[in-house]
Amino acid sequence: MKEYEVYARENAKDIIAVGFDPERTFIFSDYGYMGGEFYRNITRIAKVGVIRRFRTLLNNLRELIEELPMLALVSILPRTSER
Repeated sequence: MKEYEVYARENAKDIIAVGFDPERTFIFSDYGYMGGEFYRNITRIAKVGVIRRFRTLLNNLRELIEELPMLALVSILPRTSER
């Protein structure tokens, strides 16, 4: 998260360099403005949740990819129907 804080500071510097007046522009960090360490803990926990959902998505995609050749094969086989 320290890396993101560095990015935020650099972005703020860029905003000021473009010409925004720092006296009239409210630039803030969620970590500093929304609750400090409490908000850091929330983002750490949220990150773990996102990683778990991403792993679940990858597992579902892997299963789909394994089934695709069978689906393609079925689509090219002649259809048989009882008449």
